[in-house]
Amino acid sequence: MVIESVGKNTFELAENPLWLDSENSFFWVDIEKGTLYKYNLQKKVTECILSTQYRIGAFVFDESENIILLTEKGLIKAYRNDNKKYILDKEFLINYPLINERFNDAICDIKGRIIAGIKSDDNSDKGRVVVFEEGKTPRIIITT
Repeated sequence: MVIESVGKNTFELAENPLWLDSENSFFWVDIEKGTLYKYNLQKKVTECILSTQYRIGAFVFDESENIILLTEKGLIKAYRNDNKKYILDKEFLINYPLINERFNDAICDIKGRIIAGIKSDDNSDKGRVVVFEEGKTPRIIITT
């Protein structure tokens, strides 16, 4: 195994790495800074591709390789334009404000639902798992 640095950046809280095959790249968030990064394996370049005013606890790709960000205010989409740059939508897909907590990882299931964990900011054992499904009210499926 070869371990390789992905840059000289300083990250406050980097999490949620996802691979996008079409770009031969890893993507991840810096939660506290509200930024999304990409590391291209072939070019060996790390770049900040999106910066928001919100903490981003997780993100997922949709079927068009747009990005859905799970933020402290809710879910918002970043659209991929013709130049493969991501543009943040002006409106939230789902308003889901979090107070003293944040999203912590998410995944899409085979039906396209987003399943996301939520944790407390104080790292207590309180948390929940929420399902977001198009056209439906978000529902909690696990609570601790």
